[in-house]
Order: sequence, then structure tokens, then C-alpha cells
Amino acid sequence: MNLYWIVAKEEYSNVAEIEQAYAEYIREFGKRDIAFRFIALEDCIVSSCPDGRLALLHQNQLLDESTAAFIISPANLNPQARAISSTLRYFLRVRRACLLNDGIVGIETLEWDKIGQMT
Repeated sequence: MNLYWIVAKEEYSNVAEIEQAYAEYIREFGKRDIAFRFIALEDCIVSSCPDGRLALLHQNQLLDESTAAFIISPANLNPQARAISSTLRYFLRVRRACLLNDGIVGIETLEWDKIGQMT
């Protein structure tokens, strides 16, 4: 299984730094055969396939919603990113993808707490 945490670049300019801050989570998920990655919201796109269905792509690679779970950061610093984030949440809900934002209490503030500890 894959777990993707989608973050806006305006809020976190360097995804690699975030992954380093969350290294313990990445290791623990890895022990459970869960690939945990942060990906940039701006690199995600919903595209139409030749068969007429819609698919979520990250850097032109298909993200299979049937084998993945998603956490989408709220992108509060930029109105355009916030709108994209909301649209992506809606798309994943319609697709019945595993969207963890609603299922984990405090998940959206966890990222701020962790980054705050780094400074």
C-alpha cells in the first residue's frame, strides 16, 4: 500500500526536508509494507484517460487510488492552492479513495506541530 501526504509548495518549499523531519514515520510505515511519501500538490493533476475515465497523476505517473491512501494538507497560505486542494479532496471522495483527513483527528495540525519543532 502507498500513503501519500500531498502538500502545497507555498507552505513547504522542500518536500525532501519534510520527509527528513518525518523519517521515523517513513521507517515505521516501511516496516508494515506501507510506502509513505510526501508529494507536492502542484505536481498533481487529474487527467482524462483514452477510455474516458479520470485519473490522478503525479509527475505524469498514475497514482492508483485503489492501492493508496491520501492526506491532503489544507494549503491555507495561498487561495489558488487552497482551491486546488479542495477540488482534489472532492475528486478523491467521489472516487471513494481512502482519504485520511476526516479519519484521523488532528492530522492537519500535526504537520504544523512537527515543522514548528524543527525551527
